[in-house]
Amino acid sequence: MWWRRKPGEHRRNDGFALIEVLVTAAVAAVLLAALMRAFSSVWSGIGGVREETEAMLVARAAIDASTPRMNLVPITQEGMSGRYAWSISIANTGIQSVAAVQQGQNPPTPPNATGQATGQSVPGRQTAEGDQDEETNREPPWSLFRIAVAVRAPSGRRTSLETFRLSRPAAR
Repeated sequence: MWWRRKPGEHRRNDGFALIEVLVTAAVAAVLLAALMRAFSSVWSGIGGVREETEAMLVARAAIDASTPRMNLVPITQEGMSGRYAWSISIANTGIQSVAAVQQGQNPPTPPNATGQATGQSVPGRQTAEGDQDEETNREPPWSLFRIAVAVRAPSGRRTSLETFRLSRPAAR
């Protein structure tokens, strides 16, 4: 048979096949460990992004449910939405619309295209004669409110969202 060696013949490569297999297995194990570590960190990152997105959706829903356009009042509320705990704080900034601030004052006349004053009054404000427009008497001024929401996820991660809303008291 051709694959058998003659009794006196020694080959230099005897034993290298086993070492090559062992080195290849060790390299494969190191590469597999590195890939598993990268996969697990990506997987945990996806979970964090998912939790952050859900917390933002809960915060937006809390703002929409707690902030009507009319009659917004300063409050602090807490609640649960599924696995997420939230708290909302609404505060009046004290800033009102320009018409309310300038009530009782003669507003500046806007310049025309040439840069000269036109002498026309702005609707909703007092005119030079002291008469107020009908619109100012009908509608109360807008007020600016600061709304802050904090959401705590099941893992303990906290997400906050802050916005501003305009509101006015209901017409009398």
